[in-house]
Amino acid sequence: MNDPSSFEAFVFALGRHRAAFADSLDLSKLLDSLRHARQHSQRVCEEIVGLFPDHAESPQARALLMIAREADRSGHGNSYHNPTHSLEVGVIWLTLAMLGQERAEATFGVHFRPGDLLLGCCAAFGHDIHHDGRGNEIADRSGVKAYEPFRLERLAADCVGAILQLSQVDEPAIEAVRCAILLTDIVQGYPVLEASLRADFDVASLGRLRQEFAALRRPSVRLMCAILRDADVLQSAGLTARDHDRQTAALEAEKGLAPHTLGAYGAKAFFEQILGGQFLSPGGQAFQRNMDELRALNERRLTDGRCAGLALEAVADLMRPG
Repeated sequence: MNDPSSFEAFVFALGRHRAAFADSLDLSKLLDSLRHARQHSQRVCEEIVGLFPDHAESPQARALLMIAREADRSGHGNSYHNPTHSLEVGVIWLTLAMLGQERAEATFGVHFRPGDLLLGCCAAFGHDIHHDGRGNEIADRSGVKAYEPFRLERLAADCVGAILQLSQVDEPAIEAVRCAILLTDIVQGYPVLEASLRADFDVASLGRLRQEFAALRRPSVRLMCAILRDADVLQSAGLTARDHDRQTAALEAEKGLAPHTLGAYGAKAFFEQILGGQFLSPGGQAFQRNMDELRALNERRLTDGRCAGLALEAVADLMRPG
């Protein structure tokens, strides 16, 4: 694809020629163009709603525009979890959802209609609203740090859920969006999501979490969640080495780490321990080759001793709080 003139043109082209968009450079160029044009979620979401004129006045569309405005106001002091990240994850979510439609019908038995796509965008654009840049590890008054599961994800889910209620979105849809946002917790959420994608999954197996994630009984919810997980990490794990290094540098800055602290050992922990070396959604799997190439590049960096950073165990501990 040539340098896209607009997000709308990209999405229309994607709909017509899905197979042509598995090339990482196309998506990288799109994200670069949005970044350089200083696009905001509000403007992009207006274009997204415009793609589905029959649903322009739907509760999902109304909610999406309100969520986009909130995302544009959240996280301005963060190097990584900021409005640009929210915008890019939202764009990637829609891209992966459309890219994987045919395979999703075969593997999940799900075909997303326009209302479903708008609802998934609500989760994606809103998944980091009110992120304070500290992760889910917080310190008490004595300075002792403790991990609080889903701390940041609940902030976002509560805000997005309130907007969906105000927009009169039905309760099952709100539960689906809350589920997708909560499962972006890389420590507590990712294992739940991965378990839900197994053939023998039973919500009862989640124990005390079974009520909160009851929506995972529905294949459409599992698909929405899998796409959001992939969209949230795609720039670090499924595009180019330049994208990976840029995202890592931003995360280091947000965590207050010196440049290259995470390094190749951090990447190894990220790819293997956190992601399990694979994308989960049909659309994300179109970028699996890119992840494999990034992992191979990282192994060469480890072998060469360049950009090694901290020991693997220390990096995993740093990345764990989210």
